[in-house]
Formats: sequence, C-alpha cells, structure tokens
Amino acid sequence: VFLAPPGAYARSAAYGGNAIGQTGEIGFFAPEAGLTRPTLADMPNMPLATVNGGPNVMMYQGVRDGIDRLGASNNITKTSTVNVQAGMKGEFEAFDRVLDYDVSYSWGGSSLEQQYKTFNRDRSELAANGLGGPNCTPNGRSDFDFAGAPGPFGGAVPQIWDFYAPGLVQTFFPGFVFTTRENLSYALTSNNQGQGDCMFYNPYLSQLSDPNLANSRELMDWMNVTVDRVDKRNKLAVFDARVSGDLIEMKGGMAQFAIGGQYRERNTKEEASELHYPGLQNRILGYDENGTPNEFHRVSNNFECAMCAFNYNDTRTTKAVFMELSLPFIENVETQIALRYEDYGGNIGSEVSPKIAMSWRPMDSPNPSGPRTSRLLKQDSNRQATRSEIRYRIKRFALGCSLQSTPMPKQKEPIP
Repeated sequence: VFLAPPGAYARSAAYGGNAIGQTGEIGFFAPEAGLTRPTLADMPNMPLATVNGGPNVMMYQGVRDGIDRLGASNNITKTSTVNVQAGMKGEFEAFDRVLDYDVSYSWGGSSLEQQYKTFNRDRSELAANGLGGPNCTPNGRSDFDFAGAPGPFGGAVPQIWDFYAPGLVQTFFPGFVFTTRENLSYALTSNNQGQGDCMFYNPYLSQLSDPNLANSRELMDWMNVTVDRVDKRNKLAVFDARVSGDLIEMKGGMAQFAIGGQYRERNTKEEASELHYPGLQNRILGYDENGTPNEFHRVSNNFECAMCAFNYNDTRTTKAVFMELSLPFIENVETQIALRYEDYGGNIGSEVSPKIAMSWRPMDSPNPSGPRTSRLLKQDSNRQATRSEIRYRIKRFALGCSLQSTPMPKQKEPIP
C-alpha cells in the first residue's frame, strides 16, 4: 500500500476544513507519536506526488526490481537421487537338510533444493512509504489503531480507513495478509519518510527518467533478497532377510516353507526459508475498544505464499515378520497358508495379514491362475499398509475338455 502525499486530498469547509481521504496521507497521524505532521516539502522525492509525475492519491501496487525483464536470473533448483543396494543369497545345511537364505539391504535418498530472489514483505512495505533502506529507523509507532480512529467531529464524518481498512489489511488465509498493520502504522505516524537514510521505493517509470526518483541499488538489494526457498530430503532404508526350504514329503509332493522379516526406516525432512518460518511473528491481527492490540498471528514475510514450505523432520520405522507354507496334500492340489505381521509404530499400530489359497489342477500342466509365491514375501519397500485376503479357487473339469474357474465373491479390499 502506497499512502498519498501530505496534503493530497482537498479539504472541505463542509467538513470543517477536513477531507475524508486525509487519514490516508503519509504522516497524518504523526501527532499520535508525539511528532509534527510532515509536509510535501519535507519529502521532495515522494514518487506519488503530482510534481514528480505521480497520481497524488493513495494506491496499492506490486513491487519489482527494474522495469525491463532481462532474464539470466540466479534462481537455482537442484535435485539429486542416490540409491545403494547390497545383497547375499546362498545355501546352508541345518536340521539334516539344505536351506536357502536371501539377505538384502537397500538405501535410497532424494533431495530438492531451491534458491532464488524474492521480495522481503516487511522491507518492501516500509520502502513503499519512504521508510526503506538498511539504515532507516521509522520514528513513528507500530501499534496505532488507524482504522479505529474516528473521523472529523467525533466520527460524524467518516475517514478513509472506514472504507479501505477491511480490504487493505485483510487476511486472505492463515499467514498471508494484504498489508501488515504495523507498517501502515509506521507510515501514518512517522515524519522522517525520504529523509536521511530513509528511502522511497518508486514503482513508476520516473525511476528511469529522473535521477532524484531512481531506486538505488542499495535499496533494491535490501528489498529483493536471495533465500534458500526450500530444502526437502527423503530417505528410505530397507533390510530384508528370508530363509526357505523343504519340510516333509506329502502325498502331492514336497511341502515347503519360508520365513523372514523386514525392517524399514523412512525419514522426511524439510527446511523452509526464514521468510516463511519463522516469518513475521506476533503481528497485530486486532485491537480492543481502547485501540490496544489484543490479537496476534504469524505472517509469512514474502508476497508469494504462506503455506508452501514448512519445517519438519519426521522418521517412521516399520517392522514385519512373515511365514508361508506350501502344502501339497494330494496330487494336483496346491495349498498355501501365509501370515504377515507388520508394526508401523506410533499411533498407527500394527496389522496381521493372513492368506489361504488353494487350487486344483486336473492335468499336469502349468497353472496360470493357481497360487504363486505369496505377495507377503514380495512386499514393496514403499508399502505403507498390507491387504488381508482369503481367497478360495475351485476349478472344475467339465466334459468336453472345458476348463472353468468359479471364484467365490471377493470382498472389497482396503486401499493401502
């Protein structure tokens, strides 16, 4: 928000020598800070003044560094991905038989880092009203309730903030406002705008045509800063171990077993720029009936967003054990019994996933739909939940060599 120059609004005798818009002029409320109101002569480089080609009214306008867009920015985005895997498998003798083992470990990580230039909200709002620069100190106050100040004749005549305050200091969503109340308060109660080390930001083309109205490099570098916008990192480590082998000879063939376990550890981390968090803490959100601030909130210190980057560092560990039996009770009948227990930790809890599968093959041929190696033994490392299912398959061999499969109705499975 750019306030109007001092004396911009014509006073009317009907309002007792006042103007509705006068409270939108720079420094109008300086007496509230024990200061005298500034005049246009105190700030000859005020870019909104008519003498400098400005509109001579209060307005709002975006900020930018220069008029021409020449490209070749220094905005940088870096991404990286690393994966490491190691495993060992083989055989060993135990319990008078040969068993297979399979042990593996995998680790993967990815990162996203962004660095770019963006405008600092706090500094830009001050510079818009002549209080910009690294060495400028506003001499007004930051907590004045300008929207609650009565207009002329004890409020019988309205003042400009009666109409514009709801929009110009509104909160669009948590952490993001149109303008902070503190910086408007400084602009309305100070009288050192554009003086000494305090500088105006000029949004108009006059910044190019008049050296006295140009935006200095010092001011622009103070407003437009390079930040590490976000740093996101994800890591996943998985350890798997499994032992399998033969059990006993059954009528339909050799019974087999498999047992194993898995350990997963996942870490997600994000670091936001200081403009996002902590941002501007304890900024005024409301006042009581006496004009004293009594509500506060956090405001993101940029014009980009308020909820697009966060600070967190979370780790989740998951432990699982499983077993599976393949039991050929009779010839051409395959039966599998499997069980998996998974503990997700924290408030999520644990889950037991059973499986029973059976198929009958009337002929010695590959069974395309019979039980295969259980899904419980082939869990994806990113799995967040398991499915429980009990599925019975009955196959019938009909006259005329017609093979039919009649599955029982399948319950709807939970989405992982």
